[in-house]
Amino acid sequence: MDLYASGMGCPTFPAHNVQRMKTHAQHHSWLKGYCDTTDSEGDCDFGTKGVLHNVPTNDVWKLGWKSLAQLCLQLCSKCKRCRWISMSIDYKDCSWYHSCPKRFHNVPGFFTLRRTRVNVTRNEKSSIPWRTEPRAKTRQHRKALLIENTTWEWFQPSDEMRVAVLFHGKVGSLSSSASDVGLDAGDPLVVRIASRAFRLRVLAPNPSASVDLFVHAWNPSLGSLINASYRPIWSLFEAEPKGVSKVVAGGLSMLQTIRAKQRHEMKVGHYYDMVLVARLDLVWFRAVRWYNLPRAQLWLPGQCCPPDAGNIHSSKMQETFEKAHDKMRDACMVGGDGHGMISDLCTTSRFLRMGNGDQNMVQEAMLNYYVNDWFFMAPSKTVDTFTAIYEHHGAYSLALREVGVTTEWMHFFYAAHIHHALNIASGVRQGPEAGVEFNLVRLSSKGRSCFVNHTVELPHYLKLPIWGNMQAVLCPHRGRIACQWETPRCSMDARI
Repeated sequence: MDLYASGMGCPTFPAHNVQRMKTHAQHHSWLKGYCDTTDSEGDCDFGTKGVLHNVPTNDVWKLGWKSLAQLCLQLCSKCKRCRWISMSIDYKDCSWYHSCPKRFHNVPGFFTLRRTRVNVTRNEKSSIPWRTEPRAKTRQHRKALLIENTTWEWFQPSDEMRVAVLFHGKVGSLSSSASDVGLDAGDPLVVRIASRAFRLRVLAPNPSASVDLFVHAWNPSLGSLINASYRPIWSLFEAEPKGVSKVVAGGLSMLQTIRAKQRHEMKVGHYYDMVLVARLDLVWFRAVRWYNLPRAQLWLPGQCCPPDAGNIHSSKMQETFEKAHDKMRDACMVGGDGHGMISDLCTTSRFLRMGNGDQNMVQEAMLNYYVNDWFFMAPSKTVDTFTAIYEHHGAYSLALREVGVTTEWMHFFYAAHIHHALNIASGVRQGPEAGVEFNLVRLSSKGRSCFVNHTVELPHYLKLPIWGNMQAVLCPHRGRIACQWETPRCSMDARI
């Protein structure tokens, strides 16, 4: 909706015009209202919304809604990111959107339509990139990552284990991520908060386990504090490398701790039973008892995400989503947009939109290439393989590019390693849950949540391949409501 072009006026519509709009809404599954305001063409490669220009300024507005819809859909098909259109004859407006999680009704005379195969002609179908984009022509780069002739151990954690904890990375501040603070500018409070929570809720609940700590960090000035707080058997603090990506820096830091662990294993003559690889800025909310973990080949943080509105394909799905949102607000005891989340599987596209731009990914990437990278646990030899993310960074980048993932985030590199180097998606199990049992220190005041005993219906739009059922394992309660910690619901149900 181009409010700048319309002047935000609110005219009175003739009765026959209103009736005509209602008739078309019934026959074409149009939705009343508009998705959002627009003020420019937007970016059809990476953007989220824009105005569809090249709409004739004369005849099309006189021909009626059907002609306007056909023209807008035709223009939409030429914009890679266009999934929805909002139209108005009276305001002479046709705008595009990549997603439409909510419609606005403060200005009358607007209708919204989802672009599907039904809405275009046969000739137009071939020009819809998000429907017809082919799968990657080859899997050669992904196949090249496979570590052949190796069977990765299944392990059942127990009370008495030999455990190595590998802390790596860079310490940020109480409000900014590590990548957003300057060189060696980490806040000592982050170390104190994280180390105290680790001792109380990870070490103390597992008294029978033998635990050794290894630490590498890009924070030389915090080295003494980190050593005093964690008391590791090995540590190294170096100046952060310049001009490299977060994945390269993070991978190198992790490699340093893995190499130190390997040297210690050679010295003492045995492997650790289990290894926890974690960031230095995690705060644990609840006790972690390793012996409660299920048998697995690798454990990842449990994580659900809000439903991805970009995958809502019909007015019926939109209505289901809106009803679920209403129930979420009631469950969390808040008004307005609410302060909670409806649990759903995490899609890669959602995180790309949050980060460095979206890509036109093939279907297999949507539900298989994102994992939470804050920690993972595995038998020692399995952990050793993660050095490849740094040592063969280029090969992993090429493998991810085969499915359109070009953003340099460790989330995606971990997923590629699990799927293609180890091939153990079916052996992954859920560890502690992000946001509920642990979080980043900088997010702990606003990112913590609590689950309520309410489950809502979500649209069944996830007809995409889920390798090894991994994403469903990491988010086993699709449709369950989680409220933010400051809501009345969490205050009533708070348990420490």
